[in-house]
Amino acid sequence: MAEPAITRQAVHVSAGSNLPVTRIVIHATCPDVGFPAASAHGAASGTARYFAQASSGGSAHYIEGIDAEEHCVADAAIAWHAPPNAHTIGVEITADGGDASAYGAHPEHAYTRAQWLSPQVWPAVVRAAARVAELCDRLGVPKVRLSVADLQAGKHGICGHVDVSKAFHQSDHSDPGPNFPWTEFMALVVGHANAAPSRAETRPSLRASTVNVATMQSAVHVAADGQWGPGTEHALAVVHYTARDRTYPWGVKALQAVLGVTADGVAGPATAAALRTAVVGVQRGLGVAADGAWGPATEHAFGDARNRYYMHF
Repeated sequence: MAEPAITRQAVHVSAGSNLPVTRIVIHATCPDVGFPAASAHGAASGTARYFAQASSGGSAHYIEGIDAEEHCVADAAIAWHAPPNAHTIGVEITADGGDASAYGAHPEHAYTRAQWLSPQVWPAVVRAAARVAELCDRLGVPKVRLSVADLQAGKHGICGHVDVSKAFHQSDHSDPGPNFPWTEFMALVVGHANAAPSRAETRPSLRASTVNVATMQSAVHVAADGQWGPGTEHALAVVHYTARDRTYPWGVKALQAVLGVTADGVAGPATAAALRTAVVGVQRGLGVAADGAWGPATEHAFGDARNRYYMHF
């Protein structure tokens, strides 16, 4: 897949080549307006307009919002995002990430984990994961999360701005923050190959396809309108990762809320039975064997259906 066209050129770009790319750095835009305003519709375009001003003092290659992507610096050019900047790609997510201490009089503006995973923010994270996966595939960057020690050792992969700050002490940023859902984000990155996010807000409808979105929505207690919106994405993602990996990345209570059972935080037999029932419903909506087990066929069908909403191939 080819690099997407520049949508709005950022002012601040350093001389020299950014190739080969060795790491991809995840940022949060941190406008200090709190949840959910920091992730509102149009936030990506607003950040791109800011980067187009000489007074911005920085730039990034990509900005991912809930409704759109902006490409502001060519991959082969050096953006001003997380020094040392050469041979790195900066991907901004429209959100108030970072430590609460970075927000001065408004520490409550720093996103919590629940806010990152909410329908108001999660689509931007999904979009960012798709772009990072595409960049890794195209530029040969390993799909692994790097620690501070890994960065200092010169390893290649994916990290946050906070990790670069701690490794090289050339900046003091703490984004995307301690509550950023790295486990879920990296699962999306690893799970997608040769995919790129949709650039526009309008996405293909699944109504006329062989996928019955309404059936899946009923299985996860979402209004069955046949549209794969943020609420549907969040509920299906909770079931997806829990059933596939047998873990509770959003917590047991969040899973129970999606399943429509008593949210007591105890992953007992009732929760297990409800999860199996939900998986059966999802499988029926996907048109695969409804055996209640999230195996390879279900994973492939689900990924294909999801990609048709969030991405173009």
